Amino acid sequence: MEARNWIEDVLGEPVEWGQSDDSPGCSFADGLKSGEVLCKFVFIMKSDLLSKNY
Repeated sequence: MEARNWIEDVLGEPVEWGQSDDSPGCSFADGLKSGEVLCKFVFIMKSDLLSKNY
């Protein structure tokens, strides 16, 4: 549950995670399966890292 909340906080929008009656972890996996959420997440994280002066 914490990972779901963190991803939604980073994205700044709710994510459709699937059905709540699925077996444990399935709805989380279903929400990531298309790749759209992961692409948005990585883009935001990468942009944040590149904006810092290392």
